[in-house]
Amino acid sequence: MNLSNLDSLPMEKIMEIDRLFEEFDISDETTADLLTIAGEAMRNHGVMHLGDKPEVDVFDYPGELRAVHVKYRLPLTAEEAVEVYLDFLDGVCLAEKSIPNGLNISFEGVHA
Repeated sequence: MNLSNLDSLPMEKIMEIDRLFEEFDISDETTADLLTIAGEAMRNHGVMHLGDKPEVDVFDYPGELRAVHVKYRLPLTAEEAVEVYLDFLDGVCLAEKSIPNGLNISFEGVHA
Protein backbone atom coordinates (compact mmCIF):
# COMPACT_ATOMS: atom_id res chain seq x y z
CA MET A 1 0.00 0.00 0.00
CA ASN A 2 1.42 3.36 -0.99
CA LEU A 3 1.79 5.36 2.21
CA SER A 4 0.53 8.50 0.49
CA ASN A 5 -2.81 6.72 0.24
CA LEU A 6 -3.11 6.88 4.02
CA ASP A 7 -4.33 10.44 3.51
CA SER A 8 -7.68 9.02 2.42
CA LEU A 9 -8.06 6.92 5.60
CA PRO A 10 -9.84 8.66 8.46
CA MET A 11 -7.53 9.42 11.38
CA GLU A 12 -9.85 7.43 13.67
CA LYS A 13 -9.30 4.29 11.57
CA ILE A 14 -5.53 4.83 11.56
CA MET A 15 -5.61 5.11 15.36
CA GLU A 16 -7.68 1.89 15.63
CA ILE A 17 -5.23 0.05 13.38
CA ASP A 18 -2.29 1.32 15.43
CA ARG A 19 -3.98 0.28 18.69
CA LEU A 20 -4.70 -3.25 17.47
CA PHE A 21 -1.23 -3.65 15.97
CA GLU A 22 0.28 -2.60 19.30
CA GLU A 23 -1.99 -4.94 21.22
CA PHE A 24 -1.18 -7.89 18.96
CA ASP A 25 2.52 -6.87 18.78
CA ILE A 26 2.44 -6.56 14.98
CA SER A 27 5.46 -4.59 13.80
CA ASP A 28 5.60 -2.28 10.82
CA GLU A 29 8.29 -4.56 9.40
CA THR A 30 6.05 -7.63 9.62
CA THR A 31 3.19 -5.77 7.97
CA ALA A 32 5.45 -4.48 5.20
CA ASP A 33 6.87 -7.96 4.58
CA LEU A 34 3.41 -9.50 4.27
CA LEU A 35 2.10 -6.74 1.99
CA THR A 36 5.22 -7.17 -0.19
CA ILE A 37 4.52 -10.90 -0.45
CA ALA A 38 0.88 -10.10 -1.33
CA GLY A 39 2.12 -7.78 -4.09
CA GLU A 40 4.43 -10.49 -5.41
CA ALA A 41 1.55 -12.98 -5.52
CA MET A 42 -0.55 -10.53 -7.54
CA ARG A 43 2.36 -9.81 -9.92
CA ASN A 44 2.86 -13.56 -10.40
CA HIS A 45 -0.72 -13.70 -11.67
CA GLY A 46 -0.38 -10.55 -13.77
CA VAL A 47 -2.94 -8.50 -11.86
CA MET A 48 -3.09 -5.38 -9.73
CA HIS A 49 -5.72 -4.57 -7.17
CA LEU A 50 -8.59 -2.38 -8.30
CA GLY A 51 -8.61 1.15 -6.94
CA ASP A 52 -5.89 3.30 -5.48
CA LYS A 53 -5.41 1.16 -2.35
CA PRO A 54 -6.61 -2.09 -0.80
CA GLU A 55 -9.67 -1.94 1.43
CA VAL A 56 -8.73 -1.76 5.11
CA ASP A 57 -11.29 -2.56 7.78
CA VAL A 58 -10.93 -2.77 11.54
CA PHE A 59 -12.98 -5.37 13.39
CA ASP A 60 -12.97 -4.91 17.14
CA TYR A 61 -15.56 -7.17 18.69
CA PRO A 62 -14.04 -8.53 21.92
CA GLY A 63 -14.68 -12.23 22.34
CA GLU A 64 -15.67 -12.56 18.67
CA LEU A 65 -13.32 -10.95 16.16
CA ARG A 66 -10.50 -8.50 16.62
CA ALA A 67 -8.38 -7.84 13.56
CA VAL A 68 -7.24 -5.47 10.87
CA HIS A 69 -8.43 -6.83 7.55
CA VAL A 70 -6.70 -5.86 4.30
CA LYS A 71 -8.63 -6.89 1.20
CA TYR A 72 -7.34 -6.69 -2.34
CA ARG A 73 -10.09 -6.56 -4.97
CA LEU A 74 -8.81 -8.21 -8.15
CA PRO A 75 -10.09 -8.29 -11.74
CA LEU A 76 -10.39 -12.07 -11.52
CA THR A 77 -12.99 -14.71 -10.85
CA ALA A 78 -13.39 -15.97 -7.28
CA GLU A 79 -11.55 -19.17 -8.23
CA GLU A 80 -8.63 -17.22 -9.69
CA ALA A 81 -8.49 -15.05 -6.56
CA VAL A 82 -8.16 -18.23 -4.49
CA GLU A 83 -5.12 -19.15 -6.61
CA VAL A 84 -3.57 -15.76 -5.81
CA TYR A 85 -4.25 -16.35 -2.10
CA LEU A 86 -2.62 -19.78 -2.27
CA ASP A 87 0.40 -18.22 -4.01
CA PHE A 88 0.49 -15.62 -1.20
CA LEU A 89 0.48 -18.40 1.43
CA ASP A 90 3.29 -20.18 -0.43
CA GLY A 91 5.27 -16.93 -0.42
CA VAL A 92 4.72 -16.51 3.31
CA CYS A 93 6.03 -20.04 3.90
CA LEU A 94 9.01 -19.62 1.56
CA ALA A 95 9.96 -16.37 3.31
CA GLU A 96 9.67 -18.24 6.63
CA LYS A 97 7.18 -15.65 7.89
CA SER A 98 3.89 -16.09 9.66
CA ILE A 99 0.66 -14.17 9.54
CA PRO A 100 0.15 -12.78 13.04
CA ASN A 101 -3.10 -12.89 14.95
CA GLY A 102 -4.84 -9.59 14.44
CA LEU A 103 -3.96 -9.22 10.75
CA ASN A 104 -5.94 -10.72 7.91
CA ILE A 105 -5.06 -10.38 4.24
CA SER A 106 -7.47 -11.54 1.56
CA PHE A 107 -7.99 -11.43 -2.19
CA GLU A 108 -11.43 -10.95 -3.70
CA GLY A 109 -12.25 -11.77 -7.32
CA VAL A 110 -14.80 -9.32 -8.65
CA HIS A 111 -15.49 -10.95 -12.03
CA ALA A 112 -17.84 -13.90 -12.39
